[in-house]
Amino acid sequence: MRRTSPGVLALLAFIVAVSTWTLETWLVSSGRAMFTPPITLAITLVVLAIVLLVLAWPIRRYTGELGSTPREGRATDATEEEHAERSDAEQRRAEAAGRRRVDPQHAVRVLALAKASSLTASVLGGLALAVVVFVVTRPVVAAGSTVDALASLVGAIVLLVAGLLAESWCALPPDDGAHGTRPQRAAPTA
Repeated sequence: MRRTSPGVLALLAFIVAVSTWTLETWLVSSGRAMFTPPITLAITLVVLAIVLLVLAWPIRRYTGELGSTPREGRATDATEEEHAERSDAEQRRAEAAGRRRVDPQHAVRVLALAKASSLTASVLGGLALAVVVFVVTRPVVAAGSTVDALASLVGAIVLLVAGLLAESWCALPPDDGAHGTRPQRAAPTA
């Protein structure tokens, strides 16, 4: 699964911001009440960000342990005693990691939640930003709506950062042979 692209998040936020600006202009010009997100939205977004990070933390611990354990097959200049000591330490680390092993289905669910959270935060951030800019550019500013929209913008930013962070925590460290190179395809036979 690919990581969430910042370009996609920015484009999504821009599209929603322009759409929200257009909606706000239409509502106000037709004499209707302007849309402002409630303060509870900001609170919900921050709580969701905290829950996401709590769910992703065991995965972070597990992938961090995988990244810190030495890989087999590395050439070293160590003596046999040092090699035996390292093998014992590696075995204890592997046993400890085995006890805290993460369920792969849980990891995939957390990854999906992280991606969905970052996309949702991008949408809600674009919406809140458009409302903030729209309210601030009016000759008469409603103080309550500005504070609510700013709080929603901050909540969306917190959720966006938490989603991207949790997504990075769910990434497995590369294998020794990977080093960013792709395996070559076999040449077609005639």
